[in-house]
Amino acid sequence: MNNHRVRDLLQRVLPPVLLLAAGILFLVFGFVTVNEMRSYPQTTATVTKIEREWVPDADGGDTEEITIYVRYRVAGQNYEEVLNNCKTSYQEGETISVYYKPDDPHYVSGATKGGAAIRFAFGGVLTFAGLAALPMITFRKKREIAHD
Repeated sequence: MNNHRVRDLLQRVLPPVLLLAAGILFLVFGFVTVNEMRSYPQTTATVTKIEREWVPDADGGDTEEITIYVRYRVAGQNYEEVLNNCKTSYQEGETISVYYKPDDPHYVSGATKGGAAIRFAFGGVLTFAGLAALPMITFRKKREIAHD
């Protein structure tokens, strides 16, 4: 198989496969978010600290990483942990609703219905686009064979 055929195969197959993979990944994140909201108890927390750090990215630029710490109480015990699965627009001192893992209250999530909906919508669009593009792989190949 020559380089031209390999390149042509990658150009046909890679985009739909990447769209499908990304779509499925977003759908999985949506399911995880919904699962946290349904199976984890909810409590209130206070945002205690927000750390912002600029780190180099693959493109040679910088990306801001934001870490949010919250304080909350479960079964009479106080916790201060990093907030997972959350938006980044919180302010220090703000009181928010969070979900904690019942068997490990150190894990706390800031999941929201809006976040789950966005993940599901984006995942659905990407998955649909990937599935819609799959027939183009065989269609283009049949068209090329017909022209040879």
